Amino acid sequence: MASSNRKPRIGDDIRFGFEVECVISGEKWESFVKRIIKLEQSADCRIQISDDGSIRRELEGRPASYYMSVELKISPLLTTPSMKLLKRVFAIVRRYGGTNETCGLHVNVSSSNRKKMCNFDPIKFAQNSLWNDILRTFQRTANSYCKSTVIDKPASKMQFYKSLSNSFLDRYSNINYTNFPGDTINDRTRVEIRGLGNKNYEQKYDVIAPIVRQIKKVFNTACD
Repeated sequence: MASSNRKPRIGDDIRFGFEVECVISGEKWESFVKRIIKLEQSADCRIQISDDGSIRRELEGRPASYYMSVELKISPLLTTPSMKLLKRVFAIVRRYGGTNETCGLHVNVSSSNRKKMCNFDPIKFAQNSLWNDILRTFQRTANSYCKSTVIDKPASKMQFYKSLSNSFLDRYSNINYTNFPGDTINDRTRVEIRGLGNKNYEQKYDVIAPIVRQIKKVFNTACD
């Protein structure tokens, strides 16, 4: 077979993992778990299922006792396969449950290129208007689990840096840097974007996919 001469595209090394918070019907729980395991095997990645007490166990028309609050942690894959997998996960969530106002979608971005990860500039990354746009798009500006990392129009550079420095150690910031230690780069090093989510977000793949592509572009620029 002839070898490919295609040049690597910019950002081919960028990986995405996701944390999908959702509410699943107790009556359909076993079927849900089987579907997730089957998907995990076919996608050749890890999807961890865990309980999440921060999620309210209710959807419209049913009592809390009918549902289970769930977080699906999807291990990182390159951009295209990760997005295809997320779309399939959303379809499973819709079939066996849904999401409410307490549910979030956390986007974990990293690179398989160690040198690029070492070059990552958190200030350049944070200065983009995308992060507050995400909070507004998903109506989460007042959510304490994804607090705004930067001020839209800081009065001074000092005000911007103060806002940013306060977020570095806060895992509930919209941009969570706590999994990106400056002294050690490994397979678990990543930046987490926490601002996506809210009621019925699993029905909004066509809104989320372009945002993920924007995150990829901003991350790639911050690693130049």
